[in-house]
Amino acid sequence: KQWYQRRVAITAGTDFMPKRHMNSIFTSDCSTDEIYTIIKELQNGKASDIPINIIKKVSPIICPILELNFNYLMKQGIFPDKLKIGKISPIYKKEKSTDCDSALIPL
Repeated sequence: KQWYQRRVAITAGTDFMPKRHMNSIFTSDCSTDEIYTIIKELQNGKASDIPINIIKKVSPIICPILELNFNYLMKQGIFPDKLKIGKISPIYKKEKSTDCDSALIPL
């Protein structure tokens, strides 16, 4: 009966867990194979600063480097500003519209 007297009351089912960080995400480390597969699936001829066929040819060299850098940045909680930038090019829909906003499709 002594163990019963020493028991600590838990008011909620999560009292024993560490505090949550609401502004964080969980990511698992990426692997060289995962990066290589993503590069392999890129479509040739798509717009890029570096031609996709060149990236594919050097992928065995750059994948291990990308893996180390990406995993390090994610562990440090750093997301580079360059990766936050998206290039949006508006294109016109086929049907004519008087409303400018509904006549464009963001890509």
